[in-house]
Amino acid sequence: MTTSGSGKSRLIRNVVILAALLLAALVIDRGIRLIDTPWSLGGETPMGDWYAPVALAEGATGWLVMSLDFYSSEDDTHASGENLRGTGRSCVGGVVEELGVSGALDRGGTVEAFGFAQSLEDPVWITYIDGGQWDEEGPTLTLNGRYSYDPTGQHISQSGVAEPTMELVFQPATAEQLAAPCP
Repeated sequence: MTTSGSGKSRLIRNVVILAALLLAALVIDRGIRLIDTPWSLGGETPMGDWYAPVALAEGATGWLVMSLDFYSSEDDTHASGENLRGTGRSCVGGVVEELGVSGALDRGGTVEAFGFAQSLEDPVWITYIDGGQWDEEGPTLTLNGRYSYDPTGQHISQSGVAEPTMELVFQPATAEQLAAPCP
């Protein structure tokens, strides 16, 4: 069976139209990301592997590692303005915790929300809503907040006393830091 000349040209035209539609969708998606989260495209970004030493007020020390990816809340009706998601692991006071990580940075890289939980479906148990900043020059991701078991973000300990503030300064993680055992 042979294809006529007009059948071939129709097929080529349809393929060109499909390719143009796919290209337009990609350009629109990248354009929206560039407007909403310019830090998510090109150069240094907050996506990737991060490490921060941890020192709690009660004297416990350790570290926190996390891997962040860009996340579009349009894909999940349960997300509220998040644009970062990932996984993490902490070792504080000799105890290892596997964590879900979620957060939101504004256009300028200021932290709007950030939290860690047992999984992405669990309530956040450490919330960083007091601030923080993505610094492309460092590169560093600084989180300022309070250690809290209260998923409402009230930062009140079981004793009724407000939890102390803390600052975590994340730097790019090495392979050794990502795989480190908890002493």
